[in-house]
Amino acid sequence: MSKAKYKETLSMSRQQAADYLSSLGTDLASGKPFTLTIGSQTLTLDIPEPLTLEVQAKIEEAGDELELEIKWPKRLPKSGPGNGNFSQTHVQP
Repeated sequence: MSKAKYKETLSMSRQQAADYLSSLGTDLASGKPFTLTIGSQTLTLDIPEPLTLEVQAKIEEAGDELELEIKWPKRLPKSGPGNGNFSQTHVQP
């Protein structure tokens, strides 16, 4: 199984950050796969339920930070017809 990592750091206003997170939330709530794009690389995620949301805040002298992390287990397809749900990650260079 291939591994992929997507990391992007953007400088934006609070409103732009809220719009970005809102769009991500809408895609997540739809239950359909969604795509993240950075440069010419795309990462398509199909996130099943249940998932884990981890929220971490740090207040430090160098600067403050808020991290949101969504995790889910890999699910293998069931054998036979009607394979059922499983998480998929597709990376396209």
